[in-house]
Amino acid sequence: EIFPTILAVIALSATAPLAQTVTTDSFDVRITIVAECEITSTETLDFGTQGVLGTDIDATATMEVTCTDTTPYDIGLNEGLGAGATTS
Repeated sequence: EIFPTILAVIALSATAPLAQTVTTDSFDVRITIVAECEITSTETLDFGTQGVLGTDIDATATMEVTCTDTTPYDIGLNEGLGAGATTS
């Protein structure tokens, strides 16, 4: 007699509408985004092997600069770590 009682409870549970309660509320959200830039390079700037330089040697590489929106930036190169290196 327990089996018919269990079936009746399952049948009533399956046909009973599911009661859902939706509650909404408001809350404050805040974020501070700092001005920042990130430099990534996917390639090496390679001037190859050279002897005594009588002319300029050109080379290219790709560099990507990503900054926070409206952040001003300047890109500059210095002489690097080579002995006697200069920039012009």
